[in-house]
Amino acid sequence: MENDPPKPFYSTEFYSGSQRFFSDRKRESLLVQCLSGNCKAKFKGYEVEIRGGDNFFVPQFMTFEIPVTDDSFQLRLIRLPDSFMVNVYPYMSSDFKTVLSMATPETYRFCNVPMMNLCFEQLWGLPDAEEMFYRDRVALNIVTNYLLMTFDQLKMYGGTVSNPPKNRSFEFANRFFKMLGEEKVLRRSVDYYAEQLHITPRYLFKICQENTGLTPKQLIDYQIIGNIKKMLLSTDWSIQQVADVMGFPDQASLGQFFKRNEGVSPLAFRKSFR
Repeated sequence: MENDPPKPFYSTEFYSGSQRFFSDRKRESLLVQCLSGNCKAKFKGYEVEIRGGDNFFVPQFMTFEIPVTDDSFQLRLIRLPDSFMVNVYPYMSSDFKTVLSMATPETYRFCNVPMMNLCFEQLWGLPDAEEMFYRDRVALNIVTNYLLMTFDQLKMYGGTVSNPPKNRSFEFANRFFKMLGEEKVLRRSVDYYAEQLHITPRYLFKICQENTGLTPKQLIDYQIIGNIKKMLLSTDWSIQQVADVMGFPDQASLGQFFKRNEGVSPLAFRKSFR
C-alpha cells in the first residue's frame, strides 16, 4: 500500500544569527521576514544584503544560505512544503514562477511591505489554531494573496534586482528558466534545451549548478512534475488525458515518471487532496 503524501500545511521557525541556515530547496519554498539586524546572505549563489524590515519569498529550487552572524540578526521563517504549494499554483499565470525566480530580497522592497507583513502575521499564528475547521483553506488563501500581490508588483519592476550580475552564466540560466516556464509541452532532453540556447549540454549543466545547485535534468523534471500536479488538482482530466497533454506516450509512462519522483501514483496524489 502506498504511503499517503504529507498534509498540505506548513511550519514556522524562529532564527537567530548565532546559527547557520540553509534552505531545503528541493522540497519547500520559504516566506522570510527579517525582524532586526542585517547580514550578507547567499541567494541563488549570489551575495545579497538582508536587513531589518525585509519580507520576501524564496521559491522552490532556489538556494538560500545565511552564515553565522550574531544574535542581533533575527528572522522568522514560514516553510511551505511542496504539498502546500501545489494548491497555490493553479491560481497563478504561466509566467509566475519565472518572475518570482528572478526576484531577490532587495526587489521586494519595491512591493507593498505593510500588506506583506500583514499576510505574514496572519500566517504565523495559524499552525497553532488547530480548532479552526477551515484553517488550511484560510492559509492557502493568505499565501495566494501574498504571492499574487507581490507578483504584480515585481512584474511592474521587471522582476529582477536593480543591479543583476552581468555574466553569461546568470543570463543563460534566466533564459533556461524562462523556457521551462513558457513551453506548453516540456521536453525531457537536456540536449534539446542546450541546442535552443546555442550552448553545449555541459555548459548548461555548469550554469544550472552555479545558479541553483541543481542539474538541468532535475530542473526539467521538477517543472514537469509541477505541471502534472497542477493538472491533477485543477482539472478532472483522466490520467491518460494528462499524459497526452504532457507529451507522454501513455498513462503508464506518466505514472512511472510521477511515482519515481513523488513516491505515489498520480491518482493517489489527486485523491489525497480531495
